Amino acid sequence: MVESSYRGTDLLRGYRLAFLASMMRAPQAGRRKHTGRSGAGQGRDDVATDKGLLQQWPENGPALNLDGEQLGDGYSSVVIDAGRIYTAGDRQDGEYLVCLSDADGKGFGRSEWRRMHDGGARSTPTTDGKLVTR
Repeated sequence: MVESSYRGTDLLRGYRLAFLASMMRAPQAGRRKHTGRSGAGQGRDDVATDKGLLQQWPENGPALNLDGEQLGDGYSSVVIDAGRIYTAGDRQDGEYLVCLSDADGKGFGRSEWRRMHDGGARSTPTTDGKLVTR
């Protein structure tokens, strides 16, 4: 009888190492360049590069361009991509994905989602530029 040095854990470890090595070498060709705004700024470094900002606010404050009353209740953040604002909100008749224009706050539409929690939406939508999901 010939003794084998094969052990299942060694084989599994080898597969894991091969997988990790292939992932490290995987091309980045499918990645989209970030074109939307983020809370940390365009460079994601907390540096505002905007020009022409007010040095002093008007006495009554800036004009209100958008208020969240139309969005519904919840804890969802917003995602801004390609001129659209996506968020989730809970209304009496259901939970919705809401899409607004980032230029004027007017609604593009809403789509009902299955309510996951009582007391407000708790998921933030995500998008790849083509599809939106939670």
